[in-house]
Amino acid sequence: MRFVLYARASTKDKQNPEHQLAELEAEAARRGWTVVRKIIERESGRKDDRAEWTAAVDAVLAGQADGVASTELSRWGRSTSHLLEVSAAFREAGKHLVCTRQPIDTTTPVGRLLFVLLAAVAEFEADITRERVRAGVRYAIAKRGGAWGRMREHVPRATVLAAMDLRQAGLSWRRTAARLYAVGHAQPARDRGRSAHPARPWSVPTLQRAIASVQLPSDSGGSNPAPDAGQ
Repeated sequence: MRFVLYARASTKDKQNPEHQLAELEAEAARRGWTVVRKIIERESGRKDDRAEWTAAVDAVLAGQADGVASTELSRWGRSTSHLLEVSAAFREAGKHLVCTRQPIDTTTPVGRLLFVLLAAVAEFEADITRERVRAGVRYAIAKRGGAWGRMREHVPRATVLAAMDLRQAGLSWRRTAARLYAVGHAQPARDRGRSAHPARPWSVPTLQRAIASVQLPSDSGGSNPAPDAGQ
């Protein structure tokens, strides 16, 4: 039989698709298949319009091969409806889909049943993963009071007031940051994460945002104490 070998990993997947291809080549040799094409693709399995995947399907339906082999059903795709649609097209054309790590072989009744069941499981797992990500985002937004993205640095009130005095004295933003650092107004060190750094001067954009957030006393003579920036 003639087979197309299809290996896929998403752009964020740590798995090397070339390892999948080596496994498929070994299976083809064991079963005496003739390999007519080898395909490696880096794309999300949620997409139904993957270029290399479409080329594999077209090659089979055009009669260039008797079927497609992949290591797992999740490599082939994660949408149950689309997987079943392609499976039906293959079956009508007398073509086959084989997954070497799972008992899926559409040439047999049991293989066709397992194909339907595992296709549903693959889509369910993808939906659960997506919902976990959304739940994490919702939690982070609620914890940050509606903010999302990297948390801004908290600039102490004393640093903000000192920066305002230096700016009113005519210093540039860069000189203001340098003077603050020289007199002990430093951005605290961070020892964890990718943004770990030693104590350093406050950046100009951070100081600008901090000063802009301070409420100055009104013209009526009322006094509003400046809050800690970043709160």
